[in-house]
Amino acid sequence: MDYSTTQTRGSTVDHREQQPADLRSVTCHSVTARSGDNAVAPQLIGCSGNINFSVNIQPHNTGLQGSGGSATPENSEKHFIDLHRTALIERVCNVTAILDRLLDRRVVTQRGYNEIQSESTSQNKMGKLLSGPIHSGGRRAKDVLFEILETQEPFLMEELKALRK
Repeated sequence: MDYSTTQTRGSTVDHREQQPADLRSVTCHSVTARSGDNAVAPQLIGCSGNINFSVNIQPHNTGLQGSGGSATPENSEKHFIDLHRTALIERVCNVTAILDRLLDRRVVTQRGYNEIQSESTSQNKMGKLLSGPIHSGGRRAKDVLFEILETQEPFLMEELKALRK
């Protein structure tokens, strides 16, 4: 590959014939790699000074069903828990039973459990749960919470799922 040229939307751009100022906004070709693969970017020859690169990493849409009741490609959209955060904070009542199950599944630590239980209202408990252990636990924690909510708050979950259709 000639590193003084790039592919941009199907056409080749020869940077040797451009003024240096023109290089500041050149879009280089995209590189597709699978998880675990190495990707190589073209090197810049003859450049001096500070060079800033912008890298946009996006998950590949595999068409697989995501978990958490999302029925969307994994990682391509917000999780059900994130989409319905406000409704969950406002409407989940049985927070203690949910916390017990999250503790059993090691999504919440005993210390986190105690801190959340110290809140005075179910809204404050759910807010603290979602912004604390569920947020830091990522997708796995959200998936576990989703499963628990289906058993502990079945009518609320049915209603929220219906909103997505």
